Amino acid sequence: MVANLDTHERAAGLLGYPLDADGRALAREAELLAEALPEMRDELARFADKVRDAEPGTIEEFYTSAFDNTPDRALELGWHAFGETYSRGAFLASMRARMRDAGVVECTELPDHITHVLRLLPHLDPALAGALAEGVLVAATDKAIKGFADGAHPWLAPLKAARAVIASHVATATRMKEQVHE
Repeated sequence: MVANLDTHERAAGLLGYPLDADGRALAREAELLAEALPEMRDELARFADKVRDAEPGTIEEFYTSAFDNTPDRALELGWHAFGETYSRGAFLASMRARMRDAGVVECTELPDHITHVLRLLPHLDPALAGALAEGVLVAATDKAIKGFADGAHPWLAPLKAARAVIASHVATATRMKEQVHE
């Protein structure tokens, strides 16, 4: 799978805070994302079914129970990779600079939040995006996924889908390296 800009935006949209979210719109975004990620079709369909007719407050409760005040499920990928260290601070500064250079608008979340990462990756040089994904982002996303021990939370599917989108950059960079060495 080669993830395009729309795929990145859909994955990011599903992982942003769903303030006054429209369940039908979230469900539609999950369905569209599933078209790009056929391996995630069943899990994203279950997510879509869960949020489609839910009231906005209920959707916010689902999200909050998934990610807020649950460090092992945090969506700040730099935190998973570096913890509260100087290295994370350097990573945040680097991400902020890359976002600014790429024209990715920083919202209220920190620059290492998965929504920013997903919106930034398609704007980076493919080799850099692949190295960043391979060196930091895939493992950090895996840590957040492992935080869902029972595997039953509705927001696990969008997180797994985001991991697939991020991992696609590793595959692209690997193909590019192989082509250079041929």
